[in-house]
Amino acid sequence: MLKTLYAFRLVDTALNRLTFKEEKITMRKRSFNALAPVCVAGMLMLAFAGCGATKNVPSGSTWEVAATTNLDQLTIADGAVIKAPEGKSLTMTVAGVEKPLQPGSYKGKIVLTPTENIPIKALMHGGTYNLRAAIYVDNGAVVPGKSVLSAVVGGKIANDSATDVSIASVGENFNGIIATGDSKYSIVNPKINFTGNGGNDFAGYGAAIMVMGKADVTIDKASITTNGVLRNAVWAGGESILHVNDSSIETGNPPLPPGAKDHFTDGGEVMMKVPFMLGMTGSCRATNLVESATAYYTNTHIKAQGWGALSTDASKAVRLYATNCIIETIDSGYGAYTLGGSADTFSGCTFNVVDMAVCGTGGDCIFTDGTKVNSGRFGVMYHGSGNITIEKGSVFKTKSTLLQLKSPGHNIVVDNAQLLAQNGIIIQTMANDDPNMRGGVPMSESGARGGAMPEGGAPGGALRGGEMPGGTKETNATFSNMTLNGDIINGNTAAEPVNITLKSATITGAISTAIVAHTLGPNGEQITMKTPELYKLIGEVTNTYCATKDKYGITVSLDAGSKWVVGKTSYITGLNVAEGASITAPEGNKVTMTVNGSEKGIRPGTYKGNIVLRVGK
Repeated sequence: MLKTLYAFRLVDTALNRLTFKEEKITMRKRSFNALAPVCVAGMLMLAFAGCGATKNVPSGSTWEVAATTNLDQLTIADGAVIKAPEGKSLTMTVAGVEKPLQPGSYKGKIVLTPTENIPIKALMHGGTYNLRAAIYVDNGAVVPGKSVLSAVVGGKIANDSATDVSIASVGENFNGIIATGDSKYSIVNPKINFTGNGGNDFAGYGAAIMVMGKADVTIDKASITTNGVLRNAVWAGGESILHVNDSSIETGNPPLPPGAKDHFTDGGEVMMKVPFMLGMTGSCRATNLVESATAYYTNTHIKAQGWGALSTDASKAVRLYATNCIIETIDSGYGAYTLGGSADTFSGCTFNVVDMAVCGTGGDCIFTDGTKVNSGRFGVMYHGSGNITIEKGSVFKTKSTLLQLKSPGHNIVVDNAQLLAQNGIIIQTMANDDPNMRGGVPMSESGARGGAMPEGGAPGGALRGGEMPGGTKETNATFSNMTLNGDIINGNTAAEPVNITLKSATITGAISTAIVAHTLGPNGEQITMKTPELYKLIGEVTNTYCATKDKYGITVSLDAGSKWVVGKTSYITGLNVAEGASITAPEGNKVTMTVNGSEKGIRPGTYKGNIVLRVGK
């Protein structure tokens, strides 16, 4: 019978010499806390009986691996079963690489490691999973009985740090490093490369680095690459605190496994790809921040091939801070997500994204200190109430609408920034066109925390006319110390009033109510939950500027240092003009104003009613 022993490197500080002691899989506390940094290649050693052994597992047989086993050759026949004892999970590594236990012949340094189950319940979309990890840290100590240490190549591991380690996986649902409990842990210069699918990114199932509980983890100079469905590079939950510095994170966008069912259209249990109702594609979020976790990303490059780079979900009170980071999506996707109970702050960052910088169902997003957004479609899209701040020299360049707001209730502050929308629309309010939300209202989905609505929304429970729970909410936008070129449109006049304030600002363009028409499919069809292939139609609309018969409109206020060059005939319901403010037409044109059908001179004062600012020669 094979017997497995662990040898730890211990430091006798008094004699300054090395001693070794063999122990069982559970580490004991030592009064002098002498578990020194341990090196996977040398200092932390696995002593195996039966080295050089060969094992054949024939078809129809079952081999229960009771202890860590070292082999040089392993053959698994079709129909053979290899398993761990009850209450444990089994992992195979070959030459230090985690591999799936499946039929085949394996040669080299083969290690079979049974580890205690690490159960975690998915916050949404799924049940309870038993995790496996190369390194498992709990309450300030590495737990050997829950760690597949043969998956760690090189470097040093200690109770408070892992330095220069490499972890590779070509199997599914294997985690690299998990830190939980009341742990303070440092991960320096890790190299993690995972190929193969994860199981559920509401549970961190298969994430390269996972932080939960009240752990405080710092990651420096990491290189993390994953290419699998739901194979997050970094996942943080609970009340954990995460710092990621000077690192590179990249995730792929592989197709779903054969037979996989979409959660929203086919009734699949797990959300395995971005909800098509967001107007994008992708099968892996590079990072995910959930519950009440806080993450700080600094001087880090986060690249997602699809779906999203910096995601938040199932939020109670998540906080995301990115400083001097490059945030990218390549095929499709958003740079970051925000939802109720969350707040995202981007300082000095650069977004190079296909679909949008931020997608939100709630929460706040702040772009500051010269943050640059380059988007192939939208700048920020909200389908829930939230607050947006763009300030301190930040620059947005978008091919489509810059701020697209699909639900009432926003406070927007833009100060000393540049907003450059190629389609000429700075703000577009509109009814929610997410076909999974009845009446265009984002509601909580079973399993969402703190009333936050997750990606994709949920059917049922909408109020009439798109009003939010608690009554109508306004959208207020203030632009200060800047020049704007483009239109501001309230296309959701059935649901919300919009108030625009200019402070030492100049705008050239229309500010108007409008009737919104959605772009239809190639055969004149409208997108529904049964036509996910039309996902690119989400958010694509045309506007007819006019007065509407709805309850709400749009008001404009100009202070003494502000100018409005009315680029197109505009329909508003309120106008406040301070002494010294200016309302004109583009060169070669003139602007006239009527209030409730009567022509009025454009002078300082307050006007209310059906106001038309008409531009003509």
